[in-house]
Amino acid sequence: MLRSMQHETTHQTYLQQRLTREDKGPCQALVVPNGTIYPAINELTDLQGYELHTAFVPDESDRSVIGSVMQTLADDRNGSLVKPMGLQAASLMELSRRAQWQFSLVTVGPLAYATCFFVPRAVRVPIGYILVGPFDTGIWIGVLVTASLVVLLLKRFGQASRGSLVSAIVTLLQSVLTSPNRISRSAFERRILTACSLGCVVLVSSYQSMIFSLISNPAYYPELDTEQQINRSCSLLVLVMDELGGIDTFRDSFFDTASFRTGESCVCTTCRLERVLRRKPQLAKVYRASRHRTHPFPMLISLVDRHYPPLNELVERYVSGFFEAGLTVKLMMDRRMARGEGRVHFRAGPSQQLRVSDLHIVWLVLKIGLASAFCCFLAELASKHWKTASYWINSTVGKFGKMGRH
Repeated sequence: MLRSMQHETTHQTYLQQRLTREDKGPCQALVVPNGTIYPAINELTDLQGYELHTAFVPDESDRSVIGSVMQTLADDRNGSLVKPMGLQAASLMELSRRAQWQFSLVTVGPLAYATCFFVPRAVRVPIGYILVGPFDTGIWIGVLVTASLVVLLLKRFGQASRGSLVSAIVTLLQSVLTSPNRISRSAFERRILTACSLGCVVLVSSYQSMIFSLISNPAYYPELDTEQQINRSCSLLVLVMDELGGIDTFRDSFFDTASFRTGESCVCTTCRLERVLRRKPQLAKVYRASRHRTHPFPMLISLVDRHYPPLNELVERYVSGFFEAGLTVKLMMDRRMARGEGRVHFRAGPSQQLRVSDLHIVWLVLKIGLASAFCCFLAELASKHWKTASYWINSTVGKFGKMGRH
């Protein structure tokens, strides 16, 4: 819950509207909505003037972990942390029903250790963002400026374009699809078109890699995700006593590390769908599933059964292998140290998210190649002008010499 201290309006992140309330309590305070509650994404980086409220279920939540998460957000984003509010499960369900707050309720262990938490997932990236997002504005401006300079050079000094701007643009486009040797009419055109073809190859290869990265593992910030996205991706999952043979049968079925590696221990909707797709491949045409993104982000999954070590090992393996979860790993380490298990040396695995910084060496090679081609062009141009100038100088000197002899 985000509550502004500058206005009388209460901002509640688990609702889809802005709600004005009276001092009647958490469940009787809901009035007619009058607008959206979400500030802009850039405003969430600084929460000065906002209060951070949390609600937990007594005896069913690890308040130390929840407090660590909220305290970290309050410290990093300059917000004011308010004392947590305890809610009974019945009151929480009633509040959810009245406010249409669709959260994930997961009970996979003894009921005394069950908790409710968000399981946000990355939404589909719009196609426009995929086409433009991999490179920043500066890179796109550099590509357009470079292409414009090449077109102007071909128009001014090229022989294939014959001084026409349209012909120069067509020549440049043809060099992307075919060999520069087929369309060039001089050594200068062949060199500059070869350099442009090399740049296009590097650009397309890196562009393709980054698009695959965006599709398979998009960048994700859990604390900035909107409640609307969570509602579209979360499901209400309750593991009752008669499901999977009951709680005892479920716990006894997965007692070693190997069973967790297979992924059969997870009962979330995504993993169930993945197992159904493995059994019935024809359903893959209906569902858009990616092998790189088949498990939801377990934001507070360690709260589900904190006394079951194999489950914690599963969370650590997932976090270290697929997500840059410095905050989550730190919380898990602090919790272990607080329980007296000693200092745990945990090394997070590398991120699967490809960034522009990973392609710096490619851009360096491209810049060196283009710079060399440009220097060769200047040298060739200077050589041609020097030959022309020396010819006119020799002709002029020869004429003056003949006139002097006469």
